[in-house]
Amino acid sequence: MTKVNVICDCIIDGANGIYIPQIFAQRYEKQLRENDPMIDGDTIGDITSPDNEFYWESWNTVLDTFNVKDPETGEKLMLCHESDLFLCNDAGADQLFDPDCDNEPAGDEI
Repeated sequence: MTKVNVICDCIIDGANGIYIPQIFAQRYEKQLRENDPMIDGDTIGDITSPDNEFYWESWNTVLDTFNVKDPETGEKLMLCHESDLFLCNDAGADQLFDPDCDNEPAGDEI
């Protein structure tokens, strides 16, 4: 097995259903505005209400472009929406979407 640094933290519970993008916009508006030119005020505005006709299209833009750096490791973290909304590094995303991958968290053996 390959030992890698796996980061995959649930930031919004899937029980929030169609409101996940709206909740994300409310909680992380500052990071959205600072993140990427593809995520502009219109995109953020679109995901503030599920009734907006561009809600899901704008949410897909956010999912495709949003990333932040982990303050501890400096690794790029991205959003992964798989029922719950996760913030993951590449190895965490691999593990989330492919449970059979050979990533094993780095660290001490138990």
